[in-house]
Amino acid sequence: MKRILLLAAFVIGLSSAMAQSNPGTFSIIPKVGMTWAKLTDFDWAAKLTKGTPHYSSSLESARLKAGILAGAEVEYQITDMVSASVGAFYALQGFYVPDYIVADPVGATGVEDMHLDLHYLNVPLMLQCYVFQGFAVKAGVQAGFLLSNKMKSENTRFEKNEADVMTAVSSQKVDEEWENLRSFDLSIPVGVSYEYEHVVIEARYNIGLSKVFKDGSYPSRNSVIDLSVGYKFDL
Repeated sequence: MKRILLLAAFVIGLSSAMAQSNPGTFSIIPKVGMTWAKLTDFDWAAKLTKGTPHYSSSLESARLKAGILAGAEVEYQITDMVSASVGAFYALQGFYVPDYIVADPVGATGVEDMHLDLHYLNVPLMLQCYVFQGFAVKAGVQAGFLLSNKMKSENTRFEKNEADVMTAVSSQKVDEEWENLRSFDLSIPVGVSYEYEHVVIEARYNIGLSKVFKDGSYPSRNSVIDLSVGYKFDL
């Protein structure tokens, strides 16, 4: 009998720890986390090296670039199973390109550590469905506002000497702003979360809908994975 009572107390305590908010109540959830972002269909380096000995298939697309996110969401519990939320987050997005070399008649330029930092203020509007205690699946729409950007790389210039041997003649760190980027981004975030004792762990994938470049030079869209942890304060 004592074991049954202890088991019942444990189950009640665990259910209480994992319980989401009551219907009709608000919560605020500050969050911090990491992003892994890239641009789709971005073959910048591949176009520059196509048809040369320096071409590599690895240059056909941008690579994931790690960043950070921080912000908060306000959640309204509509029913026991459904809630809605709106948030505001700073997110560092962008892309990374593997090292590449662009050849010309008198030499070549080597480009290392090329990456674009995109600083966004993202405002997601989400619907959550709690499929079982503490675990939710979610989807929504997100507006992104580009705050600033920086393209960075380290370029080394090589030139042929009289013996037709390439030697490095100069090196330059590039740190510039790209002006050909749209200031507004629209995406569809989907994800899952788990809440235990008010701690919320969440993973999302943001599917970009808007093209990033103004002139359509590349049909690239943002593609972002983020993982965050937060704490839910019931209001």
